Amino acid sequence: MVFDRFPKLKIIVGHMGEGLPFYYKRIIEDMGEPTENSLEKPIEQYFQDNFWITTSAFPQTELLDLLLKYISVDRVMFATDYPFADIKVQTDWFRGVDLPREDKEKIAFRNAEKLFRMKVLVK
Repeated sequence: MVFDRFPKLKIIVGHMGEGLPFYYKRIIEDMGEPTENSLEKPIEQYFQDNFWITTSAFPQTELLDLLLKYISVDRVMFATDYPFADIKVQTDWFRGVDLPREDKEKIAFRNAEKLFRMKVLVK
């Protein structure tokens, strides 16, 4: 697998995972056994190690909840999908999401800081 050859490869998937959270359990169940002898790690570990997901254009709490059921909060980043989605709608939604402050900060900017090796100035 490409992630075994390039373990530091990073994939960012937009739009609340492009359906990945919906199919996650099926992917893991259907692909786990057939790939266990050909991959260096269980297939679900690649999602935790190599993928980041953005919330772009999907300001829906139930989708975020589903995403966080399968993907670590350390791998989720807030995004707006500007100019295709209304920034105010996106930001108002995220401000209202009921998550612990630490998790909201991770999604809002800390995960991006870590991934992109940058510092976001917060007022």
